[in-house]
Amino acid sequence: GKDPCRVVYFYGIKGIPLDTALRDGFDSVIAENPAIKVVDEAEGKYLGPDEGLKAMQDVLQKTPDFDVVVGSDQSIQGAQQGLEEAGKLDKVALIGLGGSEAAITAITDGKWFGGVYGAPGTEGQLAMTGLMDAIQNGTDTGGVDPLTTIEEEGLITQDNVAKFPAQWAG
Repeated sequence: GKDPCRVVYFYGIKGIPLDTALRDGFDSVIAENPAIKVVDEAEGKYLGPDEGLKAMQDVLQKTPDFDVVVGSDQSIQGAQQGLEEAGKLDKVALIGLGGSEAAITAITDGKWFGGVYGAPGTEGQLAMTGLMDAIQNGTDTGGVDPLTTIEEEGLITQDNVAKFPAQWAG
């Protein structure tokens, strides 16, 4: 609902194939809405909130005006801390990627706008079920999209967060 909607994009580790694919997917979706502009980038390094906090402090110095921060849960935890310290948490929507315990709590508490669910337990269970079916019955399942078994296509909001049990700490 913002025009313009200024976004800070947090890479986990810029340049690795996973983060390149995540960014390409993000860019393809936001391309449909010309109001959304990435105004800065940061890197959290998937090392917990400390790196995200440092990166958010840098972002706040060079790009103080933005509306949304998007990134892995670990980075967003640090971004949250930086925004709290700057007195800006209530002015910025945080969106995490992972569905960790920290994310589920922050969304429930209204500190984060939402997130994208990661379900490593579900993914592992589906993979093992497919493997056992292949071994025991010769069934080739090809591939399984875990989102077909996850509520709301994995999009977590404050309205539906209770449907998403965290499967990892974060």
